[in-house]
Amino acid sequence: MSGPCLDNNLLSELACGAAADEARARAMDHIDSCSTCCALLALAATGETTGAMLREGTRLDRYIIVRPVGAGAMGLVYEAYQPHLHRRVALKLARVSGDRGLRGRLVHEARAIAAISHPNVVTVYDAGALDDRVYVAMEYLEGGTLTEWLTRQPRTARDILAIFRQAGEGLAAAHAAGLVHRDFKPDNVLIGRDGRARVTDFGLARGVDGGRHAYPDALLVPGRRLVGTPAYMAPEQHERAAVDARADQYAFAVSLYEALFGHRPSPAARTLGGPDDARQGERRLAARGDRRALTRVKRILARALRTAPEARFAGMREFLDELWDVDAVRGRARYCALLAVPVLLFAIAWVFWVASTSQR
Repeated sequence: MSGPCLDNNLLSELACGAAADEARARAMDHIDSCSTCCALLALAATGETTGAMLREGTRLDRYIIVRPVGAGAMGLVYEAYQPHLHRRVALKLARVSGDRGLRGRLVHEARAIAAISHPNVVTVYDAGALDDRVYVAMEYLEGGTLTEWLTRQPRTARDILAIFRQAGEGLAAAHAAGLVHRDFKPDNVLIGRDGRARVTDFGLARGVDGGRHAYPDALLVPGRRLVGTPAYMAPEQHERAAVDARADQYAFAVSLYEALFGHRPSPAARTLGGPDDARQGERRLAARGDRRALTRVKRILARALRTAPEARFAGMREFLDELWDVDAVRGRARYCALLAVPVLLFAIAWVFWVASTSQR
């Protein structure tokens, strides 16, 4: 990343085209390598959030704003400080201006995450409203997103499977609590400095039929506007049909395939191969892990990526168990290979010993 993150004034100037050429050139160079500032600029350009961006030191209820750290469809995320508890938090903030739907969605997100107690789901501390702003206070993680973790340095297939295993456990915990995330993607997984993955951004989550957290929301029923991130959405989401936990399974499979092979499976054909970029991805990954194991992983992902939800795995737990069994087989194979070396050496030594004693 080139230089410090952009301040609110410069973001506003860039959004309205008022920034000087030299400042704009430096800023765009920074934005090319900073997903946070890129997202903030995109929001500022819509004219919806420029005035809502808070300056450092602004006090909001029990929190003091430090700096913006991210952005999403529902608002900005700030690093903030909670003086009476002496802790940093991630403060998701939206200006609702009387929009009851948005207010409800933010409160919904807080309730959804707070309902889940799991090491791979981000922890929610607090939620509230002040004037025309609604906020959700969550644990602050410095490691960045899963997207950033994947691009920060080369990762082995084993490393990728391990970090996705954690994210998958977080999704499975949400499903067990009766929730469907509906917007799973690498950008919605945070990696702490402890190396632990946490699923976050449950703003579009809705209750599974029969679950204990079925929050009604008129904006989320079938036939209404498209919600989610199109590149990772299951076919039924694109069709604005009712969804269940198998939609998250699909999004997880797209994310993992992209992380392993360097491209997403074809969204049009819902297939896993064909174009030259697929073969290029295979060659790029060849040095990262066991080709045979990756072939098995690809077959498992193919099932999770079926167009019809009923053709996928029955649940996230079954899907994860299949993936981790591949890694376990690899581990056992490597263990057996390592064990075979001393056994072979012992056998050779024994043959030489027998031969030498028979000649005496």
